[in-house]
Amino acid sequence: MELRCFFPLWDKVVPRPVKLKYPVNPATIGEHLRKRRMDLGLYQKDVAARIKVSEDCITFWENNRCQPQVKHVPKIIAFLGYSPYLDLKWDSFADKVRACRWLLGFSFRKMAILLTVDPTTIADWENGKSKPREPRHSEVTALLELHMPRIKTSDEADLGSAEAQPRKE
Repeated sequence: MELRCFFPLWDKVVPRPVKLKYPVNPATIGEHLRKRRMDLGLYQKDVAARIKVSEDCITFWENNRCQPQVKHVPKIIAFLGYSPYLDLKWDSFADKVRACRWLLGFSFRKMAILLTVDPTTIADWENGKSKPREPRHSEVTALLELHMPRIKTSDEADLGSAEAQPRKE
């Protein structure tokens, strides 16, 4: 259907805005957010208030124009009720550091304070450029496992399971 706009100098036909479809199998963070928002019957401003971001952030995330900053990840997971970050790996030491930092919503600086190292050391660990030597490696791994949040995947949230543990080595 089209709308006709009548102006004194010209006649223009404007197409109606495309209505956003309900994401049946969400693949991106934005699609997960849109699906949950539509399930709950909320407006973007309501979701923005819950996550404590602007309405524009929600719009950009839902339209896949940008990705959320790491500091918003814990609130997004809390809103969704599960972790949409299924692509986070838990195989190597670098993967564990990255996954833990993202799921906790920590910056490099906050993670460095938690692990009592320099922020650039965290970046080097995440990029696989370096790894702590023993016995420090064991201490850091134990700290990561202690602080690793328990998360649910979207499948487990749908099944209503009580609590899921992260994938381990």
